[in-house]
Amino acid sequence: MGSREKAFAIIMLCGIIGIIFAIILQLLYDQAIFVDEYITDTNTLREFQFVVFLVWEILGIGVAAVES
Repeated sequence: MGSREKAFAIIMLCGIIGIIFAIILQLLYDQAIFVDEYITDTNTLREFQFVVFLVWEILGIGVAAVES
């Protein structure tokens, strides 16, 4: 596997992990566990999920940059 393919795989894997965490946040919110305290009128669940996904993507880009 070349360096470009490896970098792409790392970024995609981190994106999938971010999506899984966003799904877990949705499940926790539906069951009123822990996440309810952080969701207010100004901060919606979708924004919180997007931030979690974005952090994982940035982490993946950073790891891919260090690896190559």
